[in-house]
Amino acid sequence: MAFVTVHGGQNVSIGNQSDTVTVYGPGPATVHAGTGDSYFIYYDGGKAAVGNGNNSIYMQGNGTINAGSGNNNIVELNWANDTISVGAGNDNIWLWSDAKVTEQGAGGNDTIHLAVGNDTIGVQGHATVVGQAGWSSFGSATIAGGELVVKQSHPGGNQANIGTSYDSAVGGHITMMGGAAPTEFLGGTGTTVMLGGSGSDTFQGGSGHDTMTGGTGPNAFEFVAKDAGGHHVITNFTSGDQLYVEGLSLSYLQSHNDITTSGGNTTINIDGGKTSIVLQGFTGLTSSEVITHKP
Repeated sequence: MAFVTVHGGQNVSIGNQSDTVTVYGPGPATVHAGTGDSYFIYYDGGKAAVGNGNNSIYMQGNGTINAGSGNNNIVELNWANDTISVGAGNDNIWLWSDAKVTEQGAGGNDTIHLAVGNDTIGVQGHATVVGQAGWSSFGSATIAGGELVVKQSHPGGNQANIGTSYDSAVGGHITMMGGAAPTEFLGGTGTTVMLGGSGSDTFQGGSGHDTMTGGTGPNAFEFVAKDAGGHHVITNFTSGDQLYVEGLSLSYLQSHNDITTSGGNTTINIDGGKTSIVLQGFTGLTSSEVITHKP
């Protein structure tokens, strides 16, 4: 085991041993490592390209991290824009601000912690994504092959958790769960489960198959023409919630025979039957619940 010091602008290879690597500025540096289990800390950004060992990588400043199929611990230390790529291992990733995370291996099973940034997470295998308590307005999510985009609106500082989290399931199989802060959920082209938290949440269906469960609410459920198609189920629509169907009024839906009730459920079919919306266990929609302008 060796202690290696790297300075800004250098491009260094350290081989397959297990080392402790400290990367100083000014400016970024690049370190290539083999299959050892190494510890890296970057003080002014840079690039880490590591093999299949079990590495710990701490990045301060803008960085690029390419890791293999080991079990890595990756920590973003401050406000930065980082690009992180991992393999088929079981990685533990802590994000502070803006990052793009890509899991390349179908056998990967990672845990990703979000703080206050805007993040894009693409997963070939599986991942669990959680918001850091006291900092993040994001609740949590599980991904089984797909892409999740999280954008957070917050006042800054350690009051980030009182903002709004905008959670988008771009594709794949994703379950998204709201937290204490308001959440705006957006379904994608795959199969999405949206579970509201304790805030007033907004659910927007995608073009895939969505299951939506409101939290303590009240909640809003939206369906727009640009995401036409798919099958959508609202499991617990209640009086006081709002339903927006691309500006269509209740009277319009009724006059065009787009609404049916059966078995205690309400079904709305639009776009020539391409899009279906099922309100489980709810009948008797009123004009105050079917709104014509987005809330």
